[in-house]
Amino acid sequence: MITVESSRCPGSWPSVDRGRRSGSANSKLQGGFTLIEVLIAAVLLAVMMSLLLSAFRVAASTWEKGERKAEQVNRMLVVTNFLRSYVGGAVPVMEPPNTKLAGARPRALFRGDAEHLLFVASIPAQAKGGFYQFQLYISGDEHHDLRASIRPLPQLKADAPEPEPIDDVAVVENVESVRFSYFNSDPQGRMETQPRTEWPPQDMGDGTPPRPMPTLVRIEIQPSGEDPWPLISIEPRVDALR
Repeated sequence: MITVESSRCPGSWPSVDRGRRSGSANSKLQGGFTLIEVLIAAVLLAVMMSLLLSAFRVAASTWEKGERKAEQVNRMLVVTNFLRSYVGGAVPVMEPPNTKLAGARPRALFRGDAEHLLFVASIPAQAKGGFYQFQLYISGDEHHDLRASIRPLPQLKADAPEPEPIDDVAVVENVESVRFSYFNSDPQGRMETQPRTEWPPQDMGDGTPPRPMPTLVRIEIQPSGEDPWPLISIEPRVDALR
């Protein structure tokens, strides 16, 4: 009886086993993500997108606020320059007295109260040029505006008719309040500490006649829906034009 012994190379089966085990591991690695892994990734992606959108909203809101603030500051600077240029350039033009009133004296074309201001100032030559009468007032519309009415100088004779305005422009739109106040100074140049609500005042307090123009005009502006503007203090011109 012939016995056939199977021959094998030493180590051949272990190598086959290793190949099988490595193939099984590779198949597991190449099998894809599990459902839990996909859910975790989706949640992380949603959180990242939410944070990103929130950051965009904050940036957009900050940009809009900055734009509004810049626009408000620019408007305030333009209006302040306008008021300083014309109120600061006011000249005390004297108008003749009213002949219908006994004892009436000439008075300067500079008058005002808490809500109105009338004065004379020059306009650049590029815009007709010459001296004109300005009146700052609060419009009585639903949305109050600070407006400027510009008229030619009235004829310097008694009882002359009031000229028609050549322009009426909005200086500040949609204001909550505007207040004018006036300061006087004594002959030594000492300014009053308390403002006056009208000019010329009815009584100077010391028996002296009022000056043609106040030493200082203060303007307070409160736009609707905004913080109040800084006080605008203006010193009119002191040289007289008669």
